[in-house]
Amino acid sequence: MPPWSDVSLVRKSRLQDPDEYLDGAPDLAIEIVSPGDDASDLREKVKQYLDAGALAVCVVYPRTELVEIYTPVNTARILGIEDTLDAPELLPGFKLPVRAILQ
Repeated sequence: MPPWSDVSLVRKSRLQDPDEYLDGAPDLAIEIVSPGDDASDLREKVKQYLDAGALAVCVVYPRTELVEIYTPVNTARILGIEDTLDAPELLPGFKLPVRAILQ
């Protein structure tokens, strides 16, 4: 069982009963880094989400204004405040400025 994320997205097609807990990883897990978070713990969480079937994991660093995106097939993409977050394999057509995430 993967850890709980700060924010999760699960496609409706995966939900059998919306009143029940999801068995497995969310499609998208978002972790928001706090000052006390340990880097090795965050890496382990990312690995657990992906190993459990997550399609993408975003790690948001508010202090440094960066977002890291991990997928099962790619190395991490690092986005800065001027970049735009997208996830075409998960949300076709979705685009969100990183600046909007960090405000």
